[in-house]
Amino acid sequence: MSPPITIIGAGAIGLYLGAHLSRVTQVSLVARGPRAEALAEHGFELAGSDSGRFNLPVASLEAGLDLDPEAIVLVATKATDLEKLVGPLATALAPGQIVGLLQNGLGVHKFVRHYLPNATLVRATCWVGVTLELGHRAVVAGAPLFEMGADQPEAAATLTDVFNAANLRARAGHTVAEVEWRKALLNLAVSGICTIVDERNGAILESPELRAMVEDVLAEALPVATAEGVDLGPEDVERVFTAIANTRANWNAMLQDMRRARPTEMPYLNAAVDRLARRHGLTAPVNATVARFVTHLAGRARTAT
Repeated sequence: MSPPITIIGAGAIGLYLGAHLSRVTQVSLVARGPRAEALAEHGFELAGSDSGRFNLPVASLEAGLDLDPEAIVLVATKATDLEKLVGPLATALAPGQIVGLLQNGLGVHKFVRHYLPNATLVRATCWVGVTLELGHRAVVAGAPLFEMGADQPEAAATLTDVFNAANLRARAGHTVAEVEWRKALLNLAVSGICTIVDERNGAILESPELRAMVEDVLAEALPVATAEGVDLGPEDVERVFTAIANTRANWNAMLQDMRRARPTEMPYLNAAVDRLARRHGLTAPVNATVARFVTHLAGRARTAT
């Protein structure tokens, strides 16, 4: 049997992972306050291209982290939540314990590594669209694919084996930087632009103007990735448009955060590309503009609440 798993973060991806992994091993969730209580009492369901009802043990993050030292810990929060989480994790983890990081964005692994030097980190990215509805219903679009990268390849292989046993198609063999950049291209293309225009992912395929903007965003990002030691090519760009087509009905996570006046992951996405470009003597003006628009809209959303 696979090792037990604790999933910190009970949003769309956390619930999706919990549902699948609970079929092959013991899984517990960690969520915040009233959400933890609601999930513990009523459970949750998957819908869309996946289905089922699930009731898993749920602990409240406010009660403190009490982690099984033998468990694999999956952190499925937003990147913006990591700053508050790394402190409690540092005191709760056993030396060498495997921690999977499932956030969108660039620089996540580097940030967490600084605070958790004794953990065995695995960078994992998710290539399936999952949207949370009503707080307890995760709607799935498309077939799963997870990519794993780690400084210790055996740790990525361990997590890959667990995911594959749960029919969560996964593959290892990539560096951490490759894993982050390959998935970041999709988020760079979709998250900011669709948030600005308040549209579903599919608007990019339906509007020549939006598609041209996405192409500009990606054209700026590729040389920045190269400067960071990651060579990406036309097949990676094509993969982005295939993923957009597969999730064309989705409202992306950044747009949902904006509507709820929550912090967005923009500092880890287009803003990060602009920042890294300048560090390497490059320019990324379209990415910078997308980041500024989203930052402005986020500030206005917070003021309105």
